[in-house]
Amino acid sequence: MEGTVLRTQGRAIRTRLDEKTLKAVAEATDGAYFNAATEEDLQVIYQNLSTQLVFRKQQSEVTAVFTGLAVALSLIGGVLSLMWFNRLP
Repeated sequence: MEGTVLRTQGRAIRTRLDEKTLKAVAEATDGAYFNAATEEDLQVIYQNLSTQLVFRKQQSEVTAVFTGLAVALSLIGGVLSLMWFNRLP
């Protein structure tokens, strides 16, 4: 596998994909690995991706959000109480 020279912000950077690792990541995450050597290959990949996108419902844990909100409101309440009773220095 040969590297590619990527030119960005006035610099030339030699790059090389680790296809073995990328394929392993795709397999571990139930994804797919695509290699596009040319612009035409990339266009074909993008055209096929639009038919493969799948949406799924997934539950998310929100306890941390509510806990953080409760802590913030408690702190605000404490500060307002100190201000009300003139206990701030």
